[in-house]
Amino acid sequence: MKTSMKSNIIILIIAAVLLLAAIFLPGYAALTKSMVSTMCLIIMAVMLWVFHPIPIGITSLFVVSLMPLLGLTKTLNDAFEGYSNPANYFVIASFGFGLALIKTNFSQNILNHLLKLCNGDANKITLVFMILIYMLSTVMSDITAVIIGVGFAMELINLINDTAQKNTFGRQVLLGIPISSLLGGTATPVGSTINIMALNILKNYSGIDVTFIQWMILGMPVSIVMLFISWFLLIMFYPTKNLDHMLLANFANKTKLKMTDLKNEKIILAVLAAIIVAWVASSWVPVLNTTIVAIIGLAILMMPGIEAFTWKEFRDAMPWELPLMGGATIALGSVSVNTKLITLIIDTVTDGFSSINAFVLISVVAALVSLLLMAIPVGPAMVSMLTIPAYLMAEKFSKTPVMIVIIVAMFASNSSLLPLNAVFLIPYTKGFFTISELARVGICMTVFWILIAAIWFSLSTPWVF
Repeated sequence: MKTSMKSNIIILIIAAVLLLAAIFLPGYAALTKSMVSTMCLIIMAVMLWVFHPIPIGITSLFVVSLMPLLGLTKTLNDAFEGYSNPANYFVIASFGFGLALIKTNFSQNILNHLLKLCNGDANKITLVFMILIYMLSTVMSDITAVIIGVGFAMELINLINDTAQKNTFGRQVLLGIPISSLLGGTATPVGSTINIMALNILKNYSGIDVTFIQWMILGMPVSIVMLFISWFLLIMFYPTKNLDHMLLANFANKTKLKMTDLKNEKIILAVLAAIIVAWVASSWVPVLNTTIVAIIGLAILMMPGIEAFTWKEFRDAMPWELPLMGGATIALGSVSVNTKLITLIIDTVTDGFSSINAFVLISVVAALVSLLLMAIPVGPAMVSMLTIPAYLMAEKFSKTPVMIVIIVAMFASNSSLLPLNAVFLIPYTKGFFTISELARVGICMTVFWILIAAIWFSLSTPWVF
């Protein structure tokens, strides 16, 4: 407790120094006073989000409130414009879909059917878990999908009596679940709130809309190939013995006992299916905006006669710090653009390069985002800081900017190098794998992911956009 308190005080002192620097430091050379203030504010915000000596939601509101005081926005209304971004309300609405799905037996039924095909093969069982979580994550929060997957996996793991086999299988499947969740989240624009945030930043800055189908054409092939490559890496690095058929039968019986008899289960699943159809249809019917569909869907799920969950259940389960942080990151991104800080950074980074091909540009941006996530493990902050710079970089080299924006969003979810993101922290806390074991798979996975994304995006982008 003393160590934690000491660390928090040190972080707050550093934050105070950064705030004083934002107030008093003058401009230097090409850096104007407003650019220096913006840089100090961004560094302070990210540091407070990463170490959170005060709650993340309060930090977010605090940072936004400082903007007019520092002269970075004219009014407080201007500073809070980030909270009017639809991405924040998509985050709120979409969280309810995972909550609704948990109330049904859909995941249990699918998992039990798939496990029957494995014949006790532990490697195939891991693949089954990965496929299920991948599918769920394409249309819901990565964290929610991981919670579902880890819950089922732990029930199966706890049935294994052999300690060595329990550890090896536990390591394999609990690494596979978060990896497949991240990959599923990149397959569709609604698979991750990070995707929606990036697309809204793109829309606000350039007026460009990316349809559901356009994103899927680019993201889904890469994520599916990576799903099987990641599985192959797991079974190669961490092989495990086959599980006893009786153990799987016990698992099936145990999950069946937990299944609930819901009269409205079919209605809930029908509503969720209709939401997905509407999202896909939005590629041809612009009025079916993903956020509008999500909010309407949430309202329907809470209507009398359906009542997938109560308002209290939703209110208590919703991580409210996510939309609060989302609005702050969007505001920081806007200030970075308005102060010309981003333009200066791009000119400095690209100075000396006359041209660069799409493959190299994609590879560099994807690697940069993945590495930066180890220092700043906050996906929304990463998207806020890098979306517009990446757009301008692509534009400077006469490449399709949308392609690079999607790459930034995809790799802003790639927390597979260190368990600093909740997606990996949840299974990591179960104690079945170490940081080095995650890094071993994560590094190889990231290298393949960058190469495959660079190849596919380079080939497919010209006829998608």
